[in-house]
Amino acid sequence: MNKLIYLFLLLSTVCTTRIHAQDFYLKAGGGYAFALPGAKMDQYSNVLNGSVANTSPGVSYYDLRTASFSAGVQGTIGGGLTLSKNMAVELDAAMNIAPHAYTGTITSLTNSSGVVYDYTAVRQGKGTAVIVPSFVLQTANSKWNIYMRLGLALPVNSGMNLHETFTYQNGDVHIYNWSIQNYFTLGFTGAAGLKLKVSDDVSLWLEASMLDLNLSRKQRDLVSADLDGRAYPASVLSGGVKTYYYHQYGYSDPYGNQQALAQPFSNLG
Repeated sequence: MNKLIYLFLLLSTVCTTRIHAQDFYLKAGGGYAFALPGAKMDQYSNVLNGSVANTSPGVSYYDLRTASFSAGVQGTIGGGLTLSKNMAVELDAAMNIAPHAYTGTITSLTNSSGVVYDYTAVRQGKGTAVIVPSFVLQTANSKWNIYMRLGLALPVNSGMNLHETFTYQNGDVHIYNWSIQNYFTLGFTGAAGLKLKVSDDVSLWLEASMLDLNLSRKQRDLVSADLDGRAYPASVLSGGVKTYYYHQYGYSDPYGNQQALAQPFSNLG
């Protein structure tokens, strides 16, 4: 796995309630996820977040920022089982409720016909969902407890939307809307937090965590297009490749087969 690590800081207020067995608990929380240093461009020099200005032949100016396609407003639900005063196991589901959209632009490009155009790509997750089984170590204080959590990240929903806009010097504007699927990739997560016992049935917690998860493109399908103000579904468009297949250990050709692109995902839960 290509190691692109993003930190995710999430402040969560969580209600913990006992059900039947004394050692079983439920939890729910929310917060915000954001990216720290990591990927800025993919292997084909597509800008993930930022801009490239081609101002003169052979000279480009860059304004690039990092991206994480599971950044945004997060929610977490889950449950755990206390094995002893200092150990527990948990199974959580972390969901991206409001994904952050990332914009990449390249200006003053020239196509094969000599026409100058600007290219803009907006990439946004469809609401990443990750199942997180984890092992928890905690102190045994009756009121305050410090804990650490280490586990796996199993993505169950990691689709993305891609909106490409080509703005030509003659005034034409072509917009293409794509749906992207990703290969399954195992990730890892860790966290440290503070839990306050309010009563026998309720606790509040505050947590900071890190998720290391990178997914590779599997398939890209054209959904629709807007050509100079007129919208068309993909089914009525002729010419061009409407589906691209990405191969992790495969080949590239002009017919829609390409090498897989690594895409940065991370969240703070």
